[in-house]
Amino acid sequence: MKKLVTFLFVLCIYQMISAQTWEDVLSKDQFLQQPNERYRLKSSSISEDVTYASWDITYNRIELTLNPNVYYVKGTVLFQFHSNVDGLSSVTIDLSNQLNISSIKKNAIALNFTHNNDKVTISLLQTLNQQQTDFFEVAYEGAPPTTGFGSFTQNTHSNGIPSLETLSEPYGAKEWWPCKQSLVDKIDSIDVTVHSPETYETASNGLLIENSVKNGIRTCHWKHRHPIATYLVFLTTTRYEKYTEYATLDDGKKIPILNYVFPADLEKAKKTTPVTSKLIEMYSRLFIDYPFKNEKYGHAQFSWGGGMEHQTMTSLGAYSESLIAHELAHQWFGDYITCGNWHEIWLNEGFATYLTGLYYQYLNPDWWRVWREQVIAKVVSIPDGSVYVQDTTDINQIFSSRLSYSKAGYVLHMLRGQIGDEKFFKGMQHYLSDTRVTNGFATTDLFRENMEFAADTSLSEFFNDWILGEGFPVYQISCYNSGPELQVDISQNPSTPDAPFFEMNIPITVYSNGEKNEYWFKNHHAEDSYSITLEQTPDSIFINKELWLLGQFNNSVNSIPYLQKEQLKVFYNNSHQQLMITIPNENEGIVSIFNLNGQLIDSKKWSKEQAKFSTFNYQKGIYLLNFKSSSQSISTRFVVN
Repeated sequence: MKKLVTFLFVLCIYQMISAQTWEDVLSKDQFLQQPNERYRLKSSSISEDVTYASWDITYNRIELTLNPNVYYVKGTVLFQFHSNVDGLSSVTIDLSNQLNISSIKKNAIALNFTHNNDKVTISLLQTLNQQQTDFFEVAYEGAPPTTGFGSFTQNTHSNGIPSLETLSEPYGAKEWWPCKQSLVDKIDSIDVTVHSPETYETASNGLLIENSVKNGIRTCHWKHRHPIATYLVFLTTTRYEKYTEYATLDDGKKIPILNYVFPADLEKAKKTTPVTSKLIEMYSRLFIDYPFKNEKYGHAQFSWGGGMEHQTMTSLGAYSESLIAHELAHQWFGDYITCGNWHEIWLNEGFATYLTGLYYQYLNPDWWRVWREQVIAKVVSIPDGSVYVQDTTDINQIFSSRLSYSKAGYVLHMLRGQIGDEKFFKGMQHYLSDTRVTNGFATTDLFRENMEFAADTSLSEFFNDWILGEGFPVYQISCYNSGPELQVDISQNPSTPDAPFFEMNIPITVYSNGEKNEYWFKNHHAEDSYSITLEQTPDSIFINKELWLLGQFNNSVNSIPYLQKEQLKVFYNNSHQQLMITIPNENEGIVSIFNLNGQLIDSKKWSKEQAKFSTFNYQKGIYLLNFKSSSQSISTRFVVN
């Protein structure tokens, strides 16, 4: 979910290239600093009832009467369910105390209930054992409160047209409908029916099976036959302009893309939404087919600046390709597979963030590197913070754009780099086919198991460091070469005292005669050194050139350093504190070392067999090296650092 989007990007880049924008998500603390208290989280709303796992909702029918001119909701919600335990005599659902329950019935029989602290406990007519089924219907009405990001709001658009809009993530569903507000139980199937003045139409989940008018009242009936998390149920009631586009999967299946747009924004929307079909086709090729392909995808415009990934129909406030890419990605990661707790929201937001990056890589490549650079810069701007959310009572932490979005998204990019493209995408496909999580709830451990299966290696260290761990690595990496010999020295420090040691493979890119080769060096200790012989002398050397790693880099690349004459090459190895000297067409001679004041520091006999010299007693600085033989005298400089 991108609750808010800024089009500022990096202002100077935007000013130089105005044809495209790279949207960044505002941190939620910026948003919550707004004075309107309706956006404040009630911390008491986060606890799941201990009885939630004892019963399983199979169906909800939501039938409401709404008028966008009036901030009010009235309706009924039918619950069908079965028991997961023996001896189930009551169930508890969630509904704000500011909404009044007029009755709870099974058929015509009233059920006893209590309604306290936003919890409704209902006594069943008979005790149920495992797999036995039951049902009841709740009739209610009232003016909903609004917490979190605005669970039920009234707005206007297009010169005064009113609208009623819902956005329930994370804790707001109970503010507008009686529900089981839970991350342990998806509703197997829903129907949403809204009666409103005929001027207005309602957008919701699934397929529209009725849009009729009788006696001035419009009835919109939406049917959704896929499991859905409570917070993803939505509706928006207002006056819309509509149009339909289509995506075509590889098997020829056409998926309708419904666009419900505010009248004032119709032309703008039509210029932007065509990317949706390309994205559905791309994500389906990279991962699995669009999970709800037998129904639809769509956008229902609402009054936010960003979007919310409601299942099968994103609520969209801003029309930008990257926002469409982000919210669409959630249909796979967030909707089809949903995080099993708000501590691990990265399983929703980090994935959608990275798939936005893939949009740049495959469909808008001019911005692919810019996207990576900006994500890295954002993450390393503050030294601490973990992807795992410690305090789920704080919306700022749950939806931290730096951690839950940017850092989490880059964790996926790093994982791809560490195990390779083939294994990465195989693991993602396996995850999307794992019946333990599909149409249900996931955990980091379940995702890790799927990636380990594809990579055929343990990834526990990687996930412990990058998901649970604080901060990021700070590298000092030095590369030296003398001819084809390459020396790599790696030093790692933590960005914050609480950060772990990040065991990573470090990519070094070497160009020789126009050919590119990438070498990965293991960094398993605070100080590591490697020496390899390349096939030919490199022209240039780059550290983390393709930005596979997240961290701060203080690099030194000395490729044939301080060369003044081609026939004399000096390679200084910092970690081993030694010089290596190569002199073509010479077998022996005398090497003399001078400081910049002209003082002789050292003098040694050189031969091809004795080409290395210790610099253990040298101070840091620049030195002059002279080689003298019977045939020539040549000099160059080197640096001890």
